[in-house]
Amino acid sequence: MTRTNIQGRTNKELLKALRPPVARFYPYDLHTHSLGSHDVCYGSRFLALPEELRIAVGTPSVGPTDSAATPPADTESLSSSISLPLSKEPADHKKHDQDVATPEFVAAFYKSLCDRRDALVVEESILPSDNWAIVGITDHDTAQFSTLLSQQAWSRRSTDRLIVLPGIELEVRFPVEVEGTSNTCPLHILCLFAPCTTASDIRLAINAAKPSTTPAWDFGVPIDVAELPPFIQGLRNHPTYPAVCIAAHVWSSKGISSEPKKLMLESLDADIARLEGELERAKADNDGSDERDIQSRLNKLIARSDDSDELHRTVLRLIGQCGFDGLQVRDQSHEAHYRRLHRFRDQHGRAVPIVCSDSHTPTGVFLSGDDIPYIKLNVETLSGGDPGAVFDEIRKRALR
Repeated sequence: MTRTNIQGRTNKELLKALRPPVARFYPYDLHTHSLGSHDVCYGSRFLALPEELRIAVGTPSVGPTDSAATPPADTESLSSSISLPLSKEPADHKKHDQDVATPEFVAAFYKSLCDRRDALVVEESILPSDNWAIVGITDHDTAQFSTLLSQQAWSRRSTDRLIVLPGIELEVRFPVEVEGTSNTCPLHILCLFAPCTTASDIRLAINAAKPSTTPAWDFGVPIDVAELPPFIQGLRNHPTYPAVCIAAHVWSSKGISSEPKKLMLESLDADIARLEGELERAKADNDGSDERDIQSRLNKLIARSDDSDELHRTVLRLIGQCGFDGLQVRDQSHEAHYRRLHRFRDQHGRAVPIVCSDSHTPTGVFLSGDDIPYIKLNVETLSGGDPGAVFDEIRKRALR
């Protein structure tokens, strides 16, 4: 009987196939700003930019020692229709973003990000083989500069090892109703997309998440939605351009923890003041039955206003219904309320507390207080050639 030889893999190939994916912790920052954010380009924030970057965008050096500084020999005069620094906030934020989104300005900002990562590698004693870094660019209601920056980073990832997720810090306004009174609540939502996603793709995804019966939204302004949870879920589940959705700076007075609660309290206080006026009128008219009814309603509203735990639970329910991928916190003291949201719902984010810098200069990227945030990612995915795979690795694994 003749035995058939079966062509199999060598031991080396078999071991390689069985080897689990190699994951490492890499510096990351998912809330940073570029020149596309208008407030980076004037005042103290512009002066805080690295000197080399200020020179590169056509601005003389500033400071007592700057008069002797000269641009590097290989620095060329860069052309743009905008002159920096700006003297004041531009009237059209979309146009500002488009004006600064020149190849020269993008390249100069990209170099500053690489310089910051290289400095961090030295500070943290990171091995050269582990010097990948991930940055999310989230400019205020705009995305042209961030998408071009992401494309440049992706084209050079094999040598520079810097992944830039294009995105937007979107101001979303939605109604909050208390006792029949509706108030507009503004929140800042970070929306991050796969590398190489274009600004047009981002605008399409944002418009697709809002009801088709509402006016189309465009860059440079806040967006108004009827309900926050369906909008967030629509952004996260877009079939072509899904987003990582993060509630920005939840600890601050403008965060998702504070803004709805503040509006609820304002509405309750307004109703209390109104009923107190009606109560005085009933007493003046000696209307006993009306007085008792008003006093009963007033007592209930005062109890609700004093019950901060009940209001907090209402806000938590709102956060839970949205299904955010993450909630940006300043440090561990702010994450206790959110640790268990959505742990077992596949179509929702996990509302994971994450630390980000909200930096408006490259020198502040990867730095939140005294901490350097790290994220665990598969090195083979980072070095591969698929932007979607990198996005899924961050969204479906690292943030879960």
